[in-house]
Amino acid sequence: MLRLAAVLGAAFLLADVACAEPAKFYDMLFNVPCMKTEMAISDLTDRFKAKPISQGVRPSGELVQLWSDGKGWFTILMINPNGVSCALAGGTDWGNDVTSMTKDKGI
Repeated sequence: MLRLAAVLGAAFLLADVACAEPAKFYDMLFNVPCMKTEMAISDLTDRFKAKPISQGVRPSGELVQLWSDGKGWFTILMINPNGVSCALAGGTDWGNDVTSMTKDKGI
């Protein structure tokens, strides 16, 4: 979890430096998959049966959403104002009970 937080923190910090072309910047620096927003949303909803469950807006204008299928699978999606979205992170075992999840994982 700390590694994920560090990577996301670095990505957001570096994004402020690379505001002109954030999608290309993320893809080049972190090998983050980026695509047109319509394609990303279609993929999440149709292929993974996910929906956005939380969101926030960065000062630079990107919308950051947490998507989940309700069964533990998740994706953090950054939607850029230029119509390109990037999947910043994803995985399994998403849940709201952090205490029991960290105990189960030995954290």
